[in-house]
Amino acid sequence: MMILDGVSRLILVFASRLRALQARGLTFSWKLPSKAEVLIWDSVGSGWLLEVLGSPSVEILRVRNHPICLHPKIVAESILGMITRTDTHYGVIIRNVAPKIVITFIHNDLRFHRLSNQIPKVRFVAIQNGVLNPASTDRGLNIGAPANYNSEFLCWGQRDTDTLRTLGLSFKAVTAVGSLKDAVFISREKSTGGSTVGNPKLDVVLISQFRMELLLPNPEEVLREYEQIVTFLQNFLTSRDHVRIGIALITGTMDANHVEELRFHQRILGDLPLMVPGSEDGLASYRLTQGAEVVLSASSALGLESLGRGRKTLMTSGQFFETNLTTAGGANWWLGKPTQESFDAQLEALLSIGREDFVRANASSSSYFIRSNNPEPLAEIFKTIWGHPQQKNPDQNH
Repeated sequence: MMILDGVSRLILVFASRLRALQARGLTFSWKLPSKAEVLIWDSVGSGWLLEVLGSPSVEILRVRNHPICLHPKIVAESILGMITRTDTHYGVIIRNVAPKIVITFIHNDLRFHRLSNQIPKVRFVAIQNGVLNPASTDRGLNIGAPANYNSEFLCWGQRDTDTLRTLGLSFKAVTAVGSLKDAVFISREKSTGGSTVGNPKLDVVLISQFRMELLLPNPEEVLREYEQIVTFLQNFLTSRDHVRIGIALITGTMDANHVEELRFHQRILGDLPLMVPGSEDGLASYRLTQGAEVVLSASSALGLESLGRGRKTLMTSGQFFETNLTTAGGANWWLGKPTQESFDAQLEALLSIGREDFVRANASSSSYFIRSNNPEPLAEIFKTIWGHPQQKNPDQNH
C-alpha cells in the first residue's frame, strides 16, 4: 500500500510539473523519438552542427522551448527513473534514441554534462559557441561547481583549456579546434571562390554589441564599455572624414529590436556608418568583417574569429582581458582599458600597418585565444568528432 501511495505521489508530482511547464507556454509531443546515430542537444545551433556532422541519421532534441515527450513508454520510464533515482526525462529519451553521439552547441548546459556521467557508454561532445568569459556579469559558463564530466569539450584555443582547468572543471577530453561557426564561413567562402561581390570595402567595421539594456539608466559594465567604444569611434572620425566605417548589427530587419539598435548607433554616429543587419544565414557580419581593413570589437566572439582569420582586429574590453595580461600583453590587437588618446593611436596604427605584418607580429598571442591558420578547419573538426577524415562525395564540385 505504501508503495502504491508513493507511486501515486510521484505521478501527481509529475503531472504538476507538466502543468507548470504548460503554463510557461511549453508544448507536448506524443511521438516516440526516432532511433538515430546522432542526437543533437537543442535546435539552437543545430544548423552549424549539421554542416559538419555528415550523418544520415540525426534526431534533434529541442531542450529550449521544447515539446515535452508524453509518449506512454517515455512517461513510464521517466516515472520509474524518478522512483529509483536512476534516470531523468532527458536520460530516458537519449536511451530510447540510442545514438552513438550526443552533440551540442550549448557548451555550458549543466544538464548535458551531467547526463554524460549518467550515460557513459554514449559520447557527449560540447562545442564552444562563444567567448568563454566566467568573469562577465551577464554571461558565465554555468557548467556548475568544480566537477568531473564524461563529456568531451571542443573549445577555441589554449586560453579556454586553461580557463576550464582554472575553474576546476574536468572533461573526458578538451580539444582546441577553433570556432565551428567560423569554420563553416571559411568553408563556404572557399566553395564560392571567396567572392566579395556586393560587399563594400570599408576601413573600419564595428561589431555591434547592442543590447536593450543600453537604453536603461544604468546599463551593466559590459554594455557601458561598448557605448564608450562607439563614442570613441565617433570622436576618432571627427577629424578623419575619409575613413569609411560600417557596423555589423546584431539584429535582422525583422527583429523586434532592430529599429532601436539603429537608433542607438545613429544617436552617437549620425548617418556616417553603413549599417548591415544580421542575415538569416547568420553570416552577414562575417562577410562584412572579411572585407574590412580593421575590425573593431569590445569582446565579441566575432572579433576573435576575425582575428583568427588574419583580419586586423582591435579588441577593447578591459573586463575580458584583465586576466590575460601575460599572454596578450605586447600585442597590438587589444586595448585593456582604452582612453580616447590610446584608442585613436591604436586604430590609426592598425589602419597603417600591412595585414601580413599584423598577422606575423601577433601570431603567438592570437593563436592562444583562437586556433587558426588551418586551410580546412571544417574537415579537421569533422575528424576530431568522428576520428577519421571526411570522405568527399564524388558528385560534389568542391
